[in-house]
Amino acid sequence: MNILFLFEAPIKPTVGGVQRVTEVLTKEFQRRGYNVYFLAYSYEYMMDYQKFVAPQFYIDAASLSKNDIQFRLSEIINENNINIVVSQNLQNNRILKLLPDGLKIVSVCHTQPFLCENITRKHLKNIKARNLKEKCFKLVSVCFPALYRKHMEVSEKRDTKTALQISDKVCYISSRFWDRIVRHVSSFPQEKFVAINNPNTFSAVSDLSSIKKENLIIWVGRVNNENKNAIGFIRMWQLFQKKNPTWHTIIIGHGMDLENNRNYVKRNNVQNIELIGRQDNVEDYYARAKFVVVTSWSESWCMSITEGMVFGCVPCVFGTYETVFDMITDGESGIITKPTEKDMAERLQYYVDNETQREQLSRNAIEMVKHFDVSIIANQWLDLFQGL
Repeated sequence: MNILFLFEAPIKPTVGGVQRVTEVLTKEFQRRGYNVYFLAYSYEYMMDYQKFVAPQFYIDAASLSKNDIQFRLSEIINENNINIVVSQNLQNNRILKLLPDGLKIVSVCHTQPFLCENITRKHLKNIKARNLKEKCFKLVSVCFPALYRKHMEVSEKRDTKTALQISDKVCYISSRFWDRIVRHVSSFPQEKFVAINNPNTFSAVSDLSSIKKENLIIWVGRVNNENKNAIGFIRMWQLFQKKNPTWHTIIIGHGMDLENNRNYVKRNNVQNIELIGRQDNVEDYYARAKFVVVTSWSESWCMSITEGMVFGCVPCVFGTYETVFDMITDGESGIITKPTEKDMAERLQYYVDNETQREQLSRNAIEMVKHFDVSIIANQWLDLFQGL
């Protein structure tokens, strides 16, 4: 079996969750004797990365003609005897249409489907507008959020229907998304739907006693205020820190609001907080922290939750998206709060005041996250491939 992962950008695992998941699955497939390849068609500068775990090809889709792209795709497929293509984005359809016949294709949606259901005027106000066109679009969206939601829905319905036509299966990160999908695409054939969770990207910790925890809360992810709600975490921290002056927090990650949020921290004299940007050794921070907090309004599969759980880091998250309930049982393996800074601060405070219960959550989190071990998830993928 020769597998080709197709993604817009080269697979550089430090950049994002899709890349990390792809690399982890690739290593497991290779360990089992399968050949794996990567193909990217944008962000060529990332091809300078020297640690690709599989051969990676690049096609400059922006500058090549349709015929040239088709020729290069056929060349890659034929020379490497590719028989399965995994498209890691529903927006890859224009490339998939140019693939030669005879391939088995699985299209994967790594985002929360039909996010339009979650969008409110509050979210739209946080959109960054960099030029006049974007400012006008933002103004119309804020004034008429229903139009924005409709625009999003129409675009995603088009991509989903095209993926269904091209692909043998369309894979989502959770079976919990099915009801949401059919509300918008009622013609979605259930036999083409498959759900496979993302695997853990770090190895399991066998002995929790070997991990020395600090009075530390971390927030890990892309630093934006539109969806990830990084500013909401900082405001929550302001409430929490008043009662817990010996605790500290670190925000790990890069993003368009990193400097804005640093300025907010400085202007408001927020104490015991660091915004340190992207870090390659994020596992060191998970090992030190007692809690990992997620304040996102929506997610598909939030990698920082399961990554933290591997290290006994208790997740505390807004219960605003379906997959959080795949990963956490509230009060048993983590904390699921109302989507308010006040409720999150109060729930954290309870476990700060009850250390024995926090330690139990930590142990339970380590056990719960074993369900997403890469060997288990890889088995599900291979079963899918063999059934195509």
